[in-house]
Amino acid sequence: GNGLRCNISNNKLCNTNGYGAVKLLPNVAQTNTDHIVANNVFSGVLGSHPILISYADGDVVTGNIIRGTLISGLKVNLVAGSTTVTATTGTFANVAPGYYIISDASSAPGGFAPYEMFVTKVNSPTSLTIGSPSAFTVNNVNTVAGPGDMISVGAASRIIIANNQISGGAGGGIIVSDEINIANLYESLQMIQINNNQIWNFAGAGISIQTGDYNNASIAMNNTIVGNMITNCGVG
Repeated sequence: GNGLRCNISNNKLCNTNGYGAVKLLPNVAQTNTDHIVANNVFSGVLGSHPILISYADGDVVTGNIIRGTLISGLKVNLVAGSTTVTATTGTFANVAPGYYIISDASSAPGGFAPYEMFVTKVNSPTSLTIGSPSAFTVNNVNTVAGPGDMISVGAASRIIIANNQISGGAGGGIIVSDEINIANLYESLQMIQINNNQIWNFAGAGISIQTGDYNNASIAMNNTIVGNMITNCGVG
C-alpha cells in the first residue's frame, strides 16, 4: 500500500495467484516508509512477486517462509504475434494463472535472451494463454514454469532482508533492481542488507542486485550480502 510504517506480520497467505501478495508501492522516489513484513507464510499458487517493494525505503523483510513451485522439463512452441503457447513435451497440468513461463535461450534457434511470458489462462494440459503476444516463432524451446521473483525490490534503499526461507520458482529468490521506473524517477540501490537467508530451487538467481539496465543514472553501493545459504539455483 501507499501508507507508512505498516506492520504485516504473522499471516498465512495461500494461493495468492496475482501480482504481489504483499505490495509496498508508494510510487514516489526516496520515500522513507519503514514497513515491516515479518514471520508470514506464503504457500500454494503464489503468482508473481509474493513480496514486492518499490520506492519504499527503510523496510524490513524478515522471518518469512515462502514456498513456491518450479516446474521444469517443459518444451513449448511459440508463434510470433500469438498469445497461445503449446506444450510439446510435458504438460501444463500444474501451471496456474499468475505463473511465468520462461524460455531457455540456448535451445532457441538463433538464440535469444531468456523470454518471460506471464500466464493469464490455462486452456488445457497442453495449451495456455500469455499476457502479451510472442515476439518469436520457435519450436520445442526448453522452458520452466512457476512464480516470478519471490522477494522483489525495485528502486529502493535502506532495506533489510534477513532470515527468510525461500524456495521454488521460475524467477529468482531475492532480486533487487532499478527496473521499476515511474514518471522518469529513479533511485539508486544503497544500504541494502541481504543476510542469513535460505534460498533453494530456482530457475533464476538465488540473489541478484541489478542496476543500469533501466536507469543509466542509478548505481548500487554500500550493500551487503552475508551469511546466506543458496543451493540449486540458476537451473532454468
